[in-house]
Amino acid sequence: MEHLQQQFQDPGQAAEDVNGDVDEVLLELLAPAPWRGQYDLVSGLTGFSVYALERRTKACARQILARILDHLEAMAVPRTIGISWPTGAELLPPWQRREAPQGYFNLGLAHGVPGVLLVLAAMMQAARRYSELDARRAEKLLEGGMAWILSQFQDPKTGSYLASWSPLEQERAAGEGNRVAWCYGDLGVSLALLQVARVTGRSDWEAKSLSLARLAAARPVASSGVRDACLCHGSAGNALMFQRLHQQTGEDCFRQAFEMYLEHLLRARIPGGSWGGYTFYQPSMDAAGEVVTADPYHPDPSFLEGSAGVGLALLAAIGVEPAWDRCLLLSLANDF
Repeated sequence: MEHLQQQFQDPGQAAEDVNGDVDEVLLELLAPAPWRGQYDLVSGLTGFSVYALERRTKACARQILARILDHLEAMAVPRTIGISWPTGAELLPPWQRREAPQGYFNLGLAHGVPGVLLVLAAMMQAARRYSELDARRAEKLLEGGMAWILSQFQDPKTGSYLASWSPLEQERAAGEGNRVAWCYGDLGVSLALLQVARVTGRSDWEAKSLSLARLAAARPVASSGVRDACLCHGSAGNALMFQRLHQQTGEDCFRQAFEMYLEHLLRARIPGGSWGGYTFYQPSMDAAGEVVTADPYHPDPSFLEGSAGVGLALLAAIGVEPAWDRCLLLSLANDF
């Protein structure tokens, strides 16, 4: 609602603040310390930051961001290199808890540290205009977090520079390949870190972010882990991200990867099928995390894992600026 209101409101007419009540709820939710919930984009502090950054011209939204910064500062734990943000075992599903009984450090954009790094960079940028935000504190956390995430880079022979997560008791994740996707893996992280690098003017960070993206672009679809067309972990999301990368860098490898995933996306459509002709891989899982569904593909009209997201990615492919992808941390507003 906030995004659409900014897109379409009449500049000469005072708009109704449809989200004032949401601010009050968030301020109350964020008041207790220490924070016991998630810090991530999908269901925690990073996601609240995306909402507040969209409303940054309002004092209540900047108060929300200031409280989030307090919580992120309190939650950060020192590592041998830099700092990171842990996810406690109590917040994990049973199958992940068995693999990480003390909790883990998450390396994905949807649920992990890369999202924190981008909202910290955005807070630094917003602090140039709004005094309620402390750029110095945000920068200190960002420096420590970037040092840690770069220490997690593994041998690219595994197929990816970053694993999905690292158990708390380990200094780094065991070397393992990862999917090419928004939620986990090098591609989504590369877009977030590229924006961090450009906001802060760090050419060394930009070089690292592009190494992630180039490795992802070199992977054929067959080994990418893509099973459907969705934004979250499918060909629509990958096409959108490689299109963004090509627009921002001009590198031909990203154009080729965009076209590869766009072709996969178009071929996945079933003419005459429901919700635009797409079905999505959504299996039922048992307590051990094993698939128990005979046919795991289902129609879904939703945004992140369904046809609405596919439609938006297709609009981007034909040249409609996808400013909506700020909610996925794939871009930032340009008017800070």
